[in-house]
Amino acid sequence: MPDTDARYRGADSRQLLRATLALLAQAGWQIGNVDATIITEQPKMAPDLPQMAAHIAAYLQVPASCGKAKTVERLGFVSRGEGIATEAVVLICQEAASSQDRCRKFLQCCAMVLQSKPNFFL
Repeated sequence: MPDTDARYRGADSRQLLRATLALLAQAGWQIGNVDATIITEQPKMAPDLPQMAAHIAAYLQVPASCGKAKTVERLGFVSRGEGIATEAVVLICQEAASSQDRCRKFLQCCAMVLQSKPNFFL
C-alpha cells in the first residue's frame, strides 16, 4: 500500500489496517501485541494515551496495547512544531502456535541474530 499509489490517497487508515489484518489471517498469522509511541512536543498526549491504547487493542482484537508519548528535546521538525512522528512495533504470531511455541521461536530468532550480529541488542 505505497503512499505514491493514488488508490490510497485520503484512505481511512482503519480500512488499510483491516486489509492488512485480512492478509495476515489468510497467511495464518495474527497480531500478538502492539507497542506504539507518539513523538510530539505539543499537544501533550499523556491524558489521552489510555483511551487510545484501549481503542487500538479493541480494534486489533488483542488483550492490551502499549501506548507511550515522548518529546524530542528540541531536535528536528517535531520540536519546531512542523509535525508529529510515530513509531510502532507489532509482534505477529502464527495462529496455531501455543505461547510456549511462540516463545521458543522468538528465542531461537534472537539467538540467530546474536550469532550473526553480536552487538545487535546493545
